[in-house]
Amino acid sequence: MLLKKRIALVLSIVILSVFLEACKLPSINLAPSQKTYAEEMQNLVTKLSENAKSLKPNFAVIPQNGIELLEANNNLNYKKAIDGIAVTGYNFGYNTVDQANSSITINYFKKYLDATQLGTTPIFAIDYCNTSTNIASSIAKNTAQNSKLFIAINKNTNELPISTLPLLGENKNNIENVKDAKNFMLLADLGNYTKEEVFDFISKTNYDVVIIDAFYKNILLTEKEIKALKLKKNGGKRLVL
Repeated sequence: MLLKKRIALVLSIVILSVFLEACKLPSINLAPSQKTYAEEMQNLVTKLSENAKSLKPNFAVIPQNGIELLEANNNLNYKKAIDGIAVTGYNFGYNTVDQANSSITINYFKKYLDATQLGTTPIFAIDYCNTSTNIASSIAKNTAQNSKLFIAINKNTNELPISTLPLLGENKNNIENVKDAKNFMLLADLGNYTKEEVFDFISKTNYDVVIIDAFYKNILLTEKEIKALKLKKNGGKRLVL
């Protein structure tokens, strides 16, 4: 029964991620008909969050993109339901890898991701850059913006990151809440590697949060395997989502 609950919970979060990624709203004001769709999505996320947290109170719900939902309908329940929001191409690579975002993109993000909309909800920024100058600039910008950062060298989040990439705010802290994290790692699909390669790589890193697929080739990771990933190389503890 417990396994069924875990699988249902994982599937709920996977569905949430897929829906939000597939339903990115266009860069225009929402028409009345679209507001209905936005409200339905907000309600879905809220219900998923409530379900997850009823099983595990400290469960973290972090939608990827769909930033327009923060403003649509002034839905406070939606804002309370999420523990963070992941944004792809936040400062670099929104259109082209290793290129700083245009002022239009920057201003559009600011419209939805300012303190008024976010409150204390953290941003998990994914920047796509691969030159030392832009990597340093990404770290500086995200530090100033107080966002969590993952630097990817391309837009394929099925690949392990380069191990030598610097981490924003690298630390030995025990991370108990996503708000305490300074950085994170995202691996959307483990299938390009053996399980041993994935676990060995992660064990040698100091990421505060690791976001990975809960399944390896359609087999759910065990509680023991997840627990092993929660230890940073420097001895601190991290979160695995």
